[in-house]
Amino acid sequence: MTSGESGGRGRDGGKVILNLVTGACLLFSVGLVVNNIYPTRRRLEAMREEKSRLEQEIRERRDEIDRLKLKGDALESDPYTQDRTIRDVLRVNRPGEKLIRIEGE
Repeated sequence: MTSGESGGRGRDGGKVILNLVTGACLLFSVGLVVNNIYPTRRRLEAMREEKSRLEQEIRERRDEIDRLKLKGDALESDPYTQDRTIRDVLRVNRPGEKLIRIEGE
């Protein structure tokens, strides 16, 4: 063998090793990306579900606020509602009325 032939094989071996190292680095990089994307994706899905649940709760609370505002407005301005509420809460009746109480209430 001449020195040129052995040098050629050395370069080919170097290319093989370089290709193996490059491939290993590429696989490692892909593994890191996949390893980071999958848990992130699960967290994102969980956060979306939580967001949807919270938005529904906000809608329910706003509906409740609207109902309470209407009730408050009626208590402030509607004489019938005022009278009915006073009599229900205090369990009183007007003169001449009979108060009937039902057990369990």
